Amino acid sequence: LRQFSLDAALESASPSEDAQLASSVRRQLYSHYLTEARRMADAIGQEGHKQCSLQGEMAELQFFSLAREI
Repeated sequence: LRQFSLDAALESASPSEDAQLASSVRRQLYSHYLTEARRMADAIGQEGHKQCSLQGEMAELQFFSLAREI
């Protein structure tokens, strides 16, 4: 039976050299995802607050009270 522990998970999670992306690929992916995020934000525009509201039972999770420190 394989041992389940934090140490075992960390040992198996260390990336191999083959799994690492070249810095040029990372820069290209970052640029692509940033451009996509900006495009999505622009598409939402001023209507974003309407599109981002929750409905039904989930609606009560949109707002919450914070205790005021005295």
